[in-house]
Amino acid sequence: MPVGPKESVMPQIAPEDLGSVTQWHFAIGGLETAGEVLEMASAIRIQRLRSFPTQAELSARLNNPFVAGIIGHYGDGLIGHQLIIDAKGFQDFEYICDAVRAILAGLRVRTRSELFSPAVCNRPWDRLDDGGQPPCIACRFEPHVYSLELHEPTQITAVDLDWVKYNLSKVLELNNQTRFNIALDALCSYLHTERDRMKAAQLWVGIEAIFEVQYEISYRLPLLAALILEPRGERCKTLRQHVKKLYSQRSKAIHGQEFKDPATHVREVRELLARLLETIIEDGHMPTKQEFDDLVLMPDDRDRSRSGPAKPE
Repeated sequence: MPVGPKESVMPQIAPEDLGSVTQWHFAIGGLETAGEVLEMASAIRIQRLRSFPTQAELSARLNNPFVAGIIGHYGDGLIGHQLIIDAKGFQDFEYICDAVRAILAGLRVRTRSELFSPAVCNRPWDRLDDGGQPPCIACRFEPHVYSLELHEPTQITAVDLDWVKYNLSKVLELNNQTRFNIALDALCSYLHTERDRMKAAQLWVGIEAIFEVQYEISYRLPLLAALILEPRGERCKTLRQHVKKLYSQRSKAIHGQEFKDPATHVREVRELLARLLETIIEDGHMPTKQEFDDLVLMPDDRDRSRSGPAKPE
């Protein structure tokens, strides 16, 4: 199963040309870095763009006019980084794309960011015109983000990349399970829906997939979500009340009723889904129905520690 939104991204070029590419550069928006380069591994790093190509440069240098239009549409106000992959460290381009989807999914879970990656190119986005070489090989990657009214870019740190690196194998393994796949896909692709109500609906699909609750949903889902995320006590009780309130707003969103500030609702539901996925990924285990029953009925003697680098305060 794919991790996050998947497009048909194989460029229409000869295999020998594809095999000659040494690096792929995935344009990224929605994040910020303190330094110019953040390295995840020897073959994988995030780099800040030193400049942004003009529309004329995009049109002249890219072999795909559609990609030129997409990148120009976002502009340097939204796309400020690129994820660089050294191709020699991977078996083929499709494998690289799958790895990048998993990395971006991990970053979305870890940082709750609104990051997106619309296109990939064989040359750095800030150095498309490189010595009169042939046109750059470029193609779409993720689907179009409809709303460009995104929040401020999320700060990505080396600790965040370490978390993604440490838990990447868990993400890929868990993604073989349908419930996890649906939940992760909801978090990765809700930005590709135009209206806030539809974004909310998609995020709630992801949350409901985790719990498989089929009856007394408005009671059981907030309770189980709180018990997964907090040990029994006041914080758990407060979180349950918050999730219960969010779920009542969900009903209004789905059934076309008016409710205040749907954009805030989307942010809060995204935060909830990301927290649930982060906990599941760190545990490396998707809870079963029996385990959910035990959360409610058995004493809370769970070890609340999580694997991997701690999330900074």
